[in-house]
Formats: sequence, C-alpha cells, structure tokens
Amino acid sequence: MYETIVVGTDGSARADEAVDHAIDLARSLGSRLHIVHAVDDRPHESATMSAATRARLEADRSLDQGDVVTATALARAAAKGVTGQGHNPRGEAVDALLAVAAAEAADLIVVGNKGMSGLRRFVLGSVPSRLARRCAATLLIVDTDASTR
Repeated sequence: MYETIVVGTDGSARADEAVDHAIDLARSLGSRLHIVHAVDDRPHESATMSAATRARLEADRSLDQGDVVTATALARAAAKGVTGQGHNPRGEAVDALLAVAAAEAADLIVVGNKGMSGLRRFVLGSVPSRLARRCAATLLIVDTDASTR
C-alpha cells in the first residue's frame, strides 16, 4: 500500500507519537522509512559575535541536535525491527518534508497534529495545514494529544 513513508519530528513527545505511528505502519507494511528533522539555520541574535560566526555556530548546533533527534528515532525503529534513514535538511519544516518526500518518492507523509503554538502558528499556519495544501503524497496527521494524557 505505502512503499515509502516520510515522518517529520522535532524530537518532542508529541512528535514521538507520529514517529511511533510511522514506525508501526512501516513494520506492518514492509515500507521504507525516512525520518526528517528540519534544521532551522536562521541565525539567532548575539551581540558578542559577527553575523557570519553566529550563523555558522547556530547551524552546527542545529545539525548536531538534528543528528541526535533522528538517531534516537531510528533506534526506536530498529528496536521494532524497522530500518530507516535519517534526514536533517536545512530550512523550514514543510519545505524540508516536501523535499525529502520528493527525493525519496514517498507515497505517505506522517506528521503530528500539534507542534508550533501561539503567534508563530497564527502567522505561519500549522505544519499539517500547510502540508495539506502543498503535498502530492498522502498525508496522515496523527492525533498527538495522547502524549499529554
């Protein structure tokens, strides 16, 4: 049914709900699994260093964090007998997920229904809603409220 599954994660407990769902689907369907953690490489403010140095350090820190997030998710998949591949593309989450999905010819993208909140969500819109408008593959939005119950 689904040969290639892409799942997005930020490493949070809510995202883990979506990752676990994708792992279970991949295991039951024999699908290839791709775990995506988008690396936000926009520089953060700091008065003590140049913009170029700040951007490089922040990008390196984000890549290291991305490696940990994807490695943790891949270890959970392996514990359930699922092999996968981690991806840490630079950029915004929706663009990163769509790029990996296109590159891997994914036929299913899995994301959680909650993540960003407050003003940022109001201005940018949620990842699932933006994916729904742009996604060529089937989109599965997992109810991640179970992680807070």
